Amino acid sequence: MPKGVSLLIIVLLVGAACLAMAVSAVWLGVGERELSQVADGGTRAKLVAEGCLENALARLKVEANYSGESLSGNSESCIISVSKNGAPLTDATVTVLGTVGDYSKKLGATIQVSGEDFIISSWQEN
Repeated sequence: MPKGVSLLIIVLLVGAACLAMAVSAVWLGVGERELSQVADGGTRAKLVAEGCLENALARLKVEANYSGESLSGNSESCIISVSKNGAPLTDATVTVLGTVGDYSKKLGATIQVSGEDFIISSWQEN
């Protein structure tokens, strides 16, 4: 074999290894970005659901007949449903489904009513 052939083979092997590492790094970056978008969508859906749940509790405090509603805007929406017991109100279960794009989060809270005080007795995330 001529003198330069072994050096050329070594350079080609090192170059191929470097190219493989660069391609792997790019694919890892793409995968990380996709995971980040999923986490961001889920977090935004949870924030929407929490905001709607707070809205429902505030409305229920002011309006004893409040039974829920649908709210939407800026590609965000939520559906609120309220199940009440007692007259006057003694306890209620509030369920909220918050949606942002393709992501959604369901929250539920059970509250006990004592006069004007609302006590959250249970909280669920689904």
